Amino acid sequence: MDYQLIKLHANEILTSRAPECSYIEYKASAEQLDKILKTVCAYGNNYCDNDIQYLFIGVAEENSEDNKAIPVLPVSGISPGRLEKCKNILNSLRSFIYPNVAFEVLANRHGEVNYLLIVVLRQTGGPFAVAPKAETDKKSILNREDMSG
Repeated sequence: MDYQLIKLHANEILTSRAPECSYIEYKASAEQLDKILKTVCAYGNNYCDNDIQYLFIGVAEENSEDNKAIPVLPVSGISPGRLEKCKNILNSLRSFIYPNVAFEVLANRHGEVNYLLIVVLRQTGGPFAVAPKAETDKKSILNREDMSG
């Protein structure tokens, strides 16, 4: 996987203000773990047959009547001191999807602002599902409240 090319393409998506679609999703915060988990699982199933799918973390989206699901620029981003912690927590989501969906969590910059990018390539071995423990286990990563720190 050519990470530099993927990062460049991700920034082109942001700069062009591409709307969400079958292979692009924006989340304003890494605190949206349940939605992030479900998106990664859906990307694993890849019903639209995409070669690569992007989930931008730290990128808010417009939600007006005229502009829906368009990234807000400049991106809100993730502070440099939180990048590694957020990246580790996002990587831990792997244990809540079965069978395991292969994905990469990459730190990237748009202008002077850091954000995280989850990249999911075409998968085999599905269908994929969110493990029941993600919904029921009160000690799970999805119920943590320390993402803001």
